[in-house]
Amino acid sequence: MITYNVEGVRMPAIKKRATNAWIRAVAASHGRRVGEVGYMFVDDEKILEVNNEYLGHNYYTDVITFDYDEDDVINGDIVISLDTVRSNAELFGKTYDDELHRVIIHGILHLCGIDDKGPGERELMEAAENRALALLSDMQRQGRGSQPRSGLLYPSSMKRQFLPILLAAFLAASGVQAQPSAKGPEWLSRAIFYQIYPSSFQDSDGNGIGDLPGIISRLDYIQSLGVNALWLNPVYESGWFDGGYDIIDFYRIDPRFGTNSDMVRLIDEAHKRGLRVCLDLVAGHPSDRCWWFVESATADPNSRYSDYYIWPDSISADEREQIRLRHASAHPASDTRGHYVESPYPRARYYMKNYFECQPALNYGYAHPDPSRPWEQAVTAPGPQAVRRELRNIMAFWFDKGIDGFRVDMASSLVKNDPDRSAIRQLWQEMRQWRDSHYPHCALIAEWANPAMSIPAGFDVDFFMHFNRPGYPSLFFDRDTPAGSRSPFEYSYFNRNGRGRIDQFIDNFSECYRLTRDRGYIGLPTANHDFQRLRAGSRNTPDQLRVAMTFLLTMPGIPFVYYGDEIGMRYQPDAPDVEGATDRAGSRTPMQWEPGPTAGFSTCAVDSLYLPVSTDGGLLTVRAQEADPRSLLHYVRHLLRLRRDVPALANEAGWTLLSDKMRPYPMVYRRSTADDVCIVAVNPSAASVSASIPTLSAPVEAIAQSGKVKYKRGATTDRIVMGPVSAVVYRLSRP
Repeated sequence: MITYNVEGVRMPAIKKRATNAWIRAVAASHGRRVGEVGYMFVDDEKILEVNNEYLGHNYYTDVITFDYDEDDVINGDIVISLDTVRSNAELFGKTYDDELHRVIIHGILHLCGIDDKGPGERELMEAAENRALALLSDMQRQGRGSQPRSGLLYPSSMKRQFLPILLAAFLAASGVQAQPSAKGPEWLSRAIFYQIYPSSFQDSDGNGIGDLPGIISRLDYIQSLGVNALWLNPVYESGWFDGGYDIIDFYRIDPRFGTNSDMVRLIDEAHKRGLRVCLDLVAGHPSDRCWWFVESATADPNSRYSDYYIWPDSISADEREQIRLRHASAHPASDTRGHYVESPYPRARYYMKNYFECQPALNYGYAHPDPSRPWEQAVTAPGPQAVRRELRNIMAFWFDKGIDGFRVDMASSLVKNDPDRSAIRQLWQEMRQWRDSHYPHCALIAEWANPAMSIPAGFDVDFFMHFNRPGYPSLFFDRDTPAGSRSPFEYSYFNRNGRGRIDQFIDNFSECYRLTRDRGYIGLPTANHDFQRLRAGSRNTPDQLRVAMTFLLTMPGIPFVYYGDEIGMRYQPDAPDVEGATDRAGSRTPMQWEPGPTAGFSTCAVDSLYLPVSTDGGLLTVRAQEADPRSLLHYVRHLLRLRRDVPALANEAGWTLLSDKMRPYPMVYRRSTADDVCIVAVNPSAASVSASIPTLSAPVEAIAQSGKVKYKRGATTDRIVMGPVSAVVYRLSRP
């Protein structure tokens, strides 16, 4: 019997019946029969532990074989690290599947008596592997699992050898991948996301910082909200100069959060509850402490990472002045001016950064390289192509552990000197084709803030948010909020004074909706880790938040609820600058679970908290709002239940503005399918207002309401009369 098990990883997508037939055929070619053979797929941490405990070796490897031979019957256990399979496949230019199947058969060849330790034995093992893979191809041509026409392909006198590289695959060739729809994975049509900033959600070990076991302990609560997908901000090993966005190792969970095995457990527990899990992918830059950068800085032309970065020998006078100004500032390390950093390394005089000095830009190439500047490599050059392979490798590594997608940080900024974004669009179209072929059920979510460009470029979802276009900021950012003087808007739409406008939002949103409706989804966040929370400035009462949530959770596309917004957590303008957060720290404070000095987030002392908490006397906590049926938490749950159960409020249902965009209060829109219609009206202002809409064909029922609202029917037009700070969702009665 041949069995397959996993520990700390997801089961690889192998065709077990065909693989078993192949293994038996290879064993038969050596005059051996297969008895009890067990495969265990693990991660690097586990195989290092096994190597240490049983073999006394303190290093990573790809495969370890335990031989329990009985005469001509092979029996044994074969431990395979999928992490090393993945990295070696990329290193040696093989596909993951090819590398995996070479390692699978490598273990069988060991059990058949082929060694790789003595003189000349490595070559014998490699030849045996190649013949086994040729046998596999022969079996595929004749039909899966059939026996080869030829007799024994191997001389029985061969000895064992160990090959410290991995190569293997036939499964992708032998199976047909399911093809996604034009809009990507089908589950996105029902997706409702909950964003978690991991350092601030739940601390399980009392050190004042959130972690993965803490998130696992709160999955039942998350499920109770009515969301069905999670997006976690970066959890990889980091230098923690920019809140986790300066990554040291993309393949390892940061110890502050746990281990790779903890991540697999989180994924498994989330999936048991019907929750998808998406991670943050910081595609543009790692930390300057990442080993890629350290090796690239050595100027060794033979280094695998030699051209992973951009190393100019000279820069313009303007750029040198930006460096001078940055160094003269009060905090030069966190000053983002300019594009270059003076290099202390032997490689070159400068390196290109993306944001902070500790975030060197990865080399995805230049759309229009200057021939006089040899460090400006074309996107087709070996260095930029190697970086693309690394990006695919990172995604595949975590997809194989079971995650359901990535949110890609600053997705439009990878290729340099690309004014029309044609090169970056081509890059993501290639990534989309790769995703469709290998992981069609995993999502790609862009932080591009231009769905009209990012969705055709290959993404499934893009955010409508706080940069690139004025639409979203015009709703929520004004000079009475933490945006302050930086906001171009004196008053936002969701300000009580009723002096905001919606025409810019309607124009921006309508264009994106029209261009992307049949190809992807607009993501509409309640807030996120980079900008102010919904409860900010004078927008600080439950009725105001209910009105804003009514809008955000009934629009088309995919809603993203930022952790704590469901209970109205307040933006904390005086939060200390922790780990490069600057004024963003006010949106990253610990989740407020219950009254008390640490709000149920941690058992640590108050002065050990990652960031301070303020629960407004315990009112802004989950415990208090669970007990109050009129709370914002209960209202948000109700809206999300409607979004799930009412077809007209679903992600893909139609959307039409019914009110006049130049008379913004109230805003009224229609959501509809072929046989279901809802009318949504919101009035954030402190004044009573009304709007006329075409007479509806059937009576309406208010299925969600905050504040005083009346619906008045007329012969040719109907009127919605709304009291101050009110919102309503009407549903047309159906026969």
